[in-house]
Amino acid sequence: MTNKSISERNASDDLIRFFSVFLVIMVHADNQPWSGIPILSALIRMILLFSNSFFYMLSGKYNIGIEFNEAGDYLKYYKKKFVNIVFPYVFVSILLSIWNLRKIPNLDFGSTPVALYYLKSSLKDLISSNSSTHLWFMFGLIGYLLSAPFLSKMFHAMSNIELHILYGIIIIWNTITVLIFPFFNEPFGYHGWFLTGWMIHFCLGYYVDRAVTSSNAKLFYVMGICGAFINVMGATFFADRFSNPNDLAPTFIITCVGVMAFLQRKLNVSDERLKRITRFMSGYYFYIYMVHFNILKYITPNITNAIPKGLRFIPDVMVTFCISFVCSIILKIVITPCSNLLKKIL
Repeated sequence: MTNKSISERNASDDLIRFFSVFLVIMVHADNQPWSGIPILSALIRMILLFSNSFFYMLSGKYNIGIEFNEAGDYLKYYKKKFVNIVFPYVFVSILLSIWNLRKIPNLDFGSTPVALYYLKSSLKDLISSNSSTHLWFMFGLIGYLLSAPFLSKMFHAMSNIELHILYGIIIIWNTITVLIFPFFNEPFGYHGWFLTGWMIHFCLGYYVDRAVTSSNAKLFYVMGICGAFINVMGATFFADRFSNPNDLAPTFIITCVGVMAFLQRKLNVSDERLKRITRFMSGYYFYIYMVHFNILKYITPNITNAIPKGLRFIPDVMVTFCISFVCSIILKIVITPCSNLLKKIL
């Protein structure tokens, strides 16, 4: 088979994932000390929500970056994603659903056996509402992973100039549909553009890796700074009309592309010890992401509640990360043999 990646997984990208995990925990943590200062709140919230974009962009970089040259490449790819992504996600999602159900007081099972009630509720969560609010991320990601082989064929066939044109259309389209019309409270009925939502960020991961070069990188940095400034000003002074400042706004997209372009070119992990640490940690980021919300909600407060509220934010984040990491190690010990068995069966 000729299934090959645009670039091997590297320590710098794993370090970005490491920071992004912390950013996600910070997004969900209470007692944020900057919440009473509007402009600072807008700036920090934008930075924290880089995490969503970074996760999608890195996923897009590596999955769209794969070349599919033979029929067997598709099957090989889908098997790998099912075993490494879908199966662990389903397993943990069901566990989290059961956990959440057990926290509901006076739960009425009616005439349904308890085990069957938990199973049915967990599967309903998995399909419709998910087991925990933060797992919305997976609803999009699974579809994007399914699409990646075909996006790969499309993007690999395009020149860098065509990729730049596509990026320009994305920004123009989102400026019209997400920013201008909502800003003036006017409806906009044209929704046929095929790159919408977080799919944009997924695809831009490949774009940044391939099309941002030493000759044009500074332009993306400057655009990112300008986008960040407009985004923060809009979210601060026009909060009721500045639409989607931390996901689909063109200013946010431009900012994320600029920051990712900078990190991809400037963040170079050369220390061997740090490389080993990031390589070891890389196997647990996905699990940490999946379990952290429940840890933060149900366990962390029991440990940090003695700390004054104004000083609790950082301890909450650190405690949540540490406990989530331990839980991730346990989950991986349980899931890995099942995954290995699936590999043999499939």
